Amino acid sequence: MSTKKRIPVVDKYRPVSTEPTTVSPPVRIVLSVWAFALLLVLYGAPHLHRWITFQEDSWFQAGSLAALEQVEAVSNRIGMGYVRSAIDAVPAVLYDDTLRLFVTTEDAEPADSETVEAEVAEAESTLAPLWPPWDAPWAPTRPERLMMIGASSIQYYLGAELERRMETYADVEVLRYGKLSTGIARPDVFDWNEKAAELRDQFHPDVTFALFGGNDCQIMLLRDGSRASFNKPNWIEEYDWRLGNLLEVLQKDGSSAVMMGMPNMRSEEFSGRIEQINMIIETSTTTRGGLFIPSWDLSSNWKGEYRETVFFQGRSASMRLPDGIHYTRHGGEYIADRLLHRIEREFLLIPGDPELAVAMRVRHWSEARQKEVSYLAFVPQQMPEDGLVPLYLLHGAWGSWVDWSENAHQQVAELAGKYGLLIITPDGDEHGWYVDSPMEQHARIETYMMGELIPDVESRFPVAEQRIIMGLSMGGHGAIMLALRHPNRFHSASSMSGVLDISGYHSNQNLVRLLGDPLVHPDRWHAHSAQSLLEEQDEGEFTTPMRISVGVKDKWLSVNRTFRDTLEAMNVPHVYQESPAGHTWDYWIAQLPEHVEWHVAQVRPDRLGMTESPGDLKERGDDGLPETPAGGSAPLKVEGHTPAANQPSQVGSPH
Repeated sequence: MSTKKRIPVVDKYRPVSTEPTTVSPPVRIVLSVWAFALLLVLYGAPHLHRWITFQEDSWFQAGSLAALEQVEAVSNRIGMGYVRSAIDAVPAVLYDDTLRLFVTTEDAEPADSETVEAEVAEAESTLAPLWPPWDAPWAPTRPERLMMIGASSIQYYLGAELERRMETYADVEVLRYGKLSTGIARPDVFDWNEKAAELRDQFHPDVTFALFGGNDCQIMLLRDGSRASFNKPNWIEEYDWRLGNLLEVLQKDGSSAVMMGMPNMRSEEFSGRIEQINMIIETSTTTRGGLFIPSWDLSSNWKGEYRETVFFQGRSASMRLPDGIHYTRHGGEYIADRLLHRIEREFLLIPGDPELAVAMRVRHWSEARQKEVSYLAFVPQQMPEDGLVPLYLLHGAWGSWVDWSENAHQQVAELAGKYGLLIITPDGDEHGWYVDSPMEQHARIETYMMGELIPDVESRFPVAEQRIIMGLSMGGHGAIMLALRHPNRFHSASSMSGVLDISGYHSNQNLVRLLGDPLVHPDRWHAHSAQSLLEEQDEGEFTTPMRISVGVKDKWLSVNRTFRDTLEAMNVPHVYQESPAGHTWDYWIAQLPEHVEWHVAQVRPDRLGMTESPGDLKERGDDGLPETPAGGSAPLKVEGHTPAANQPSQVGSPH
């Protein structure tokens, strides 16, 4: 039986060969691979350039940088930059589909070019002629045209959110221009001086906010043709000169320039470079009359490390895209929110929501302290018929006049507007303890508070006769101490986590510095201790209502309980509250509205729908307000704050 080889067929007329057939010649395959590799090199030239810049001790760096500069020039000429911009935006789009893309090409018009030359219409005032105070000669600058420039952070989420939020201020126009992968170090790639001048002449900004540095941590070609490695003396000198030229452009015709600092980065090496460039930018900016606003602390956890997530607007989410550099939409919204609070402290920006108070920074000279001192005033946009009730909100140790703004700006603005309060956050020095020191000549915080701050506030703002004072930690003690040392100067006083007895706090070296050796000068310590001052009162003599709150996990719990018992014994009207919390900002922010509402009940009960002030405050909890659940309010998760249990050194802690 013979066997025949079977030949597969497609049809019965045409046999198909079983031998392999070459579809494309080998040369074509090689050329295709080379062409693809060339495209990758052209596309990734800026990234390769940045990577090689970091290899400062490598034998191949010098030759590679020279070659890559030529490749990068070719890449830009053939339009590869546009391709990179589109592709680099994809991760952000995938991460959140609500990203707003804006024009960033060199030859394109600004995003709102149709309205760049339009004049801002004057808002119709519904207030009395002598009101509001932001029209006073001493008021901070009120800008109407805000411009933002920068690289990818301004182009994408952070810039978009800053623009959106800035546009909510009354009578404000905003222009934003961002361009990916640009900076000050490579004017051959993109000349920001030229572009900034063009935008300035078109828009005429009152303030320009700029964010650069992320793409500048690289070798620079100097004016003499030589190269300088990052952060070397000649590099710093050149970068300072270039930044100075940019600031000169931005500050022309009296415009203000604000440089925003770069954030912490996931890569420790890159983060180290960013930290260095932030310091250079800050020094260069401030010496030329500009303003530097940092974001490093906002992008770091309490240990100073890269921050992965943040709790904001009711949810916790990642701050950065997978690259560990660029912000997510959630991160951009959080950073924008915090930066704008810092911006509001420097420029007068009126919230579009009339229910929100206006933050006004006031600078004035203090004879007692022999220096210029600042305080922040949260001023309601509508003045009550019976005037604004001033509430002095004191900070804790390691703090300053910005503490409450840094941690609860929105809440304070809402409370001031809601209740018609003029909330003042003064500067009591980091470790001033609100006392006059017999040891240090210019450490006279009590004299400043009572003899300079209060008169200054009352000379600038239309205030009512009543005054309120409250504070946290060191400031909690300060509020109660000042109320006791100056009877009838305050209508009510309250403390959150106050160190209410300093007479035995001998381990605090700042108190020793201010008051002297407690064994030698015990009288000084007792004269400035809230507990000692209260014990010296005759029963029923001191009648200023007080509210005391403390967390059961606070080290000062027993001190507060002792103070409570003394209030009882002295028949002082008061409310006392304990909560399942520690000595943290989470607790203080959660307590803030309760304290403010209680104070309002003492001075303006009608604003709470009450017909008269609470009567018998002596019974704990009987403050005329809705009853608080047993044990007090639970600590809340606060937007933008890491859980407080992990923050042993919060601002405001006396430790």
